[in-house]
Amino acid sequence: MQIDAERPRHVAPTSRSSLRERPQWVALRGRSGLHFVSSRHGNANDLGASVWQVALRGVSHDRNASDLSMSLWPGRSGMCVTATSRHRSGEVTLVHMNEKGSPTIEQLLEAVELEDDLMRARSAEEVVSEIKESRTQKKSERKVSSVVSNMSRRYDSRTTIFSPEGRLYQVEYAMEAIGNAGSAIGILAKDGVVLIGEKKVTSKLLQTSTSAEKMYKIDDHVACAVAGIMSDANILINTARVQAQRYTFMYQEPMPVEQLVQSLCDTKQGYTQFGGLRPFGVSFLFAGWDKNHGFQLYMSDPSGNYGGWKAAAVGANNQAAQSILKQDYKDDASREEVVELALKVLSKTMDSTSLTSEKLELAEVFLTPSGSVQYHVHSPDSLTKLLVKHGVTQPAAETP
Repeated sequence: MQIDAERPRHVAPTSRSSLRERPQWVALRGRSGLHFVSSRHGNANDLGASVWQVALRGVSHDRNASDLSMSLWPGRSGMCVTATSRHRSGEVTLVHMNEKGSPTIEQLLEAVELEDDLMRARSAEEVVSEIKESRTQKKSERKVSSVVSNMSRRYDSRTTIFSPEGRLYQVEYAMEAIGNAGSAIGILAKDGVVLIGEKKVTSKLLQTSTSAEKMYKIDDHVACAVAGIMSDANILINTARVQAQRYTFMYQEPMPVEQLVQSLCDTKQGYTQFGGLRPFGVSFLFAGWDKNHGFQLYMSDPSGNYGGWKAAAVGANNQAAQSILKQDYKDDASREEVVELALKVLSKTMDSTSLTSEKLELAEVFLTPSGSVQYHVHSPDSLTKLLVKHGVTQPAAETP
């Protein structure tokens, strides 16, 4: 073992008080089992002997202990040790510095990985430089990790930020709001389109509205059923009406149904892409007719997606309604058969035990004998007759 007690020129002499500090033991294990241990800020002989004894414990029996060489020199606040092991055609240099503000042995162990067979000889300055670079990199990583952690808490509040799973939580929450609203069902027939919606009666004291709550006419050839937040629906319905009238004014013909739906869905999609806005908490079922595609049924959601359907359901219990529609829907069904199917589906999926005319709305889009498009909303009396006719509800008992 070689011990060099000379102090390098670039290191300031240490104080005697620092040399009397308590011993500090830190071990480093390499792949071959070698341990480099720095013991205390004592005199050179004690420190070198301690390192030598502990190093011997880590050397395999077939190794020569003379492979380990030590260089010892005083630092600003204690003794510094450079331990070099010549082993497997490589050299490993370890520097221990206890100066305040300099890398500690724990930080050095984290920054430098010793590989006995492939490491090159490095000076103390190189090792310390590597440690400082590693500390700077770790600080940068911690800063990025902190930013990511703060961003993760903002996934729920920002519509323009994707979660790590690729989800927009605010859009999903808007869809959840629709799931709590009254259901709406649309069914396409060979001679028309039928829309039916559930009216949620929150209190017996609430005065019944004379106008429709679930069905709205957009143009003479297009109507829609709504599920979700009605105040949001009113804004979008007014927007759709303006767009339809502008098209008619410009081209002197009704706006194609799909073009109208796409234009409205572009507006809805914009509210999921720009900061400071929230998605519209409403889904639509559009029913209409045009000369290009005939009768059509479209469904749209808060994200701005839309698609053409033969039968669709939105709102509460929509999964159960879709399941029944898959089983009972027929492509060649007439409007009367579709009305019966719509009443059947709604009666099975509503939370209420009985289906009455006060709890639902029914509208149809069809062609008159003259060839014009007709939008018709059934009155409460007409709904009661339909319910009795199709056996969905029992007629009220007559009072004597």
